[in-house]
Order: sequence, then structure tokens, then C-alpha cells
Amino acid sequence: MVGVYGLVANTVGRRVQEFGLRLALGAAPRSLILLVLVQGLRLAVLGVALGLAGAWFATRLGESMLFEVSARDPVAFITAPAVLVAATVVACWAPARRALGVNPIQAPCE
Repeated sequence: MVGVYGLVANTVGRRVQEFGLRLALGAAPRSLILLVLVQGLRLAVLGVALGLAGAWFATRLGESMLFEVSARDPVAFITAPAVLVAATVVACWAPARRALGVNPIQAPCE
């Protein structure tokens, strides 16, 4: 969660001019929040998809170490990705709110 927050916060910091311009041209604050959240969720969905694929194939290695539970437990394969995606939304929320605080007049020009 900290890594996703850092990555999204850094990206939002680099795009201050763009967000300021979007706000100056009349973009709705909701669209900026969605823009940042979608960016973070893209990373989360890609990571979850790769992780689930790897976990599915790695279950054969760990199956002998599990007692009274299936290596391909559907609850685990549903709960863990859901928690990770929810954590990503929480981690992206602060940078998304910070993107709204950009003053179009004071956005630095490079």
C-alpha cells in the first residue's frame, strides 16, 4: 500500500501542470479524482492478475505443506485480491485529493 501510494503521489506531483490546466479549462473535480484512481487501479489489476496466475501454478509446490485446507482455496483466491484492490483505492485517494488542490494560476511552468 505504501509503495502504491508513493508511486501515485510521485506521478501526481509530476503532473501538477496538467491538472492545473485541466481545472483551468473546466474539468470537473470528479474527473480528476477518477483519472488518478484509474491510474492506480490499473497497476493493481495488473499485479493481481499476474499474482493470481503465479499463485495458481505455485500451489502444487506448497500443497504438501497445507493441512485441512485446499491449496486452491476459492476464499483465499477471492479475498486476497479484493483486499489488495481496496488497499490500492485507499492509497490512491490522498494523491487524488491533492490533485484537486492545484491552483491553475500557481501551477509551475517548466
